[in-house]
Amino acid sequence: GPPPGGGGGGGGARGGGGPRGGSPPCGGQRPRRLRRAGRLGAFLAATFAGICLAMFFRQESLVFFPDSRVAAEPDAAGMPFERVTLRTADGEAIAAWWIPADRARGAVVLAHGNAGNISHRLDKAALFRSLRLSALLFDYRGYGESSGKPSEAGTYLDMAAAAEHAAVTRAVPPDRLVYFGESLGGAVAVDAARRARPAGLVLEHSNQAVGNSGKRSR
Repeated sequence: GPPPGGGGGGGGARGGGGPRGGSPPCGGQRPRRLRRAGRLGAFLAATFAGICLAMFFRQESLVFFPDSRVAAEPDAAGMPFERVTLRTADGEAIAAWWIPADRARGAVVLAHGNAGNISHRLDKAALFRSLRLSALLFDYRGYGESSGKPSEAGTYLDMAAAAEHAAVTRAVPPDRLVYFGESLGGAVAVDAARRARPAGLVLEHSNQAVGNSGKRSR
């Protein structure tokens, strides 16, 4: 017969020992997955922070699209004009055109949009003249033939110089002076109107916020 205790030994073999094949327990995978997820999250956070930082330092280049090429001058469209150089409070030289109207009953100072330059606004000058309104078109710093580099603060100083030229040098009385703001120029014209009340303020396609204007307009 079987040796004494043989049945008990067989039972011990069946009930003892750990998992077969020596495979690690499932719980060992979790720390590695967490470490990988942590590294991926840190990488994505660092990438996002880098993009935000780059956009912060380049934000003005994402808003302003200056063009230094003068496409045409008013006389090419049959409008007599005078070239003017305006001096801003911080010393920039701003290129401008004074376009007189026949039997003028007032004048318009045009603050244009964020792309191109005054040579792309001759259609507006022609419209103003048809209404017997003289026009002062000026380029922001860094645009057209103006000196300097575009900036939000700079646009307000440029408009202030243009408004002063119209009121003082051209002697246009406040009740005959209109500020016209196109796109980005809307905020510029509104700022000037707060400082010196013109007879009228016209805004075209304007959200009245320089910092929020990122769409090219001509």
